[in-house]
Amino acid sequence: MRPVLTSSRNAHIYAHWLLARGAKKMPCRREFQPDVIPFDLSQELPQIYIAEIHGSGGEVEFRFSLMGTLLADRLKQDATGKLLSQMKLGGFEEEWRRSLAFTLETKMPVVSESQIVSASGMRIDLEHLVVPLSEDGEHVDRILGSIDFLKAADVEALRRIREMDWSTIASHELAKRIVVANLRVEDA
Repeated sequence: MRPVLTSSRNAHIYAHWLLARGAKKMPCRREFQPDVIPFDLSQELPQIYIAEIHGSGGEVEFRFSLMGTLLADRLKQDATGKLLSQMKLGGFEEEWRRSLAFTLETKMPVVSESQIVSASGMRIDLEHLVVPLSEDGEHVDRILGSIDFLKAADVEALRRIREMDWSTIASHELAKRIVVANLRVEDA
């Protein structure tokens, strides 16, 4: 049986979230400032984002207050200051929204694995970690996420990611989405 988190980068983000959370249900945003992070996340920060929650019920919108440079590069758009609904990712933005909404509803971390397939048949695997943040410890007001394009260290995979035209995505296949209630992090 393989681990819930395939990405070591996402495992590091999750480990920090656990440490920052402590005995609370959720940590707050200020506990993810680079100067309070107790270990080096310099490799992980370029692939994270923070989404603020706007509205309630069925009218919830997610606005990005931060988007890491690597993530913006891979998605070919910097969404900082924009709503998720304004992003054009060939349908992947809807899957992204479902993960954020699931975290908002459960107030727990969510992990999903997906495969993006372009019109030319190019396949790209990614792992998406989503963790809730809360100023009052009860209500989710921000969501921190990390999207790791798996195998991106591979030269061929990196070339495919750079060539991806998000407007021509033929399909988006969700392999799994799970709520992470009690994941142990040993090697992060």
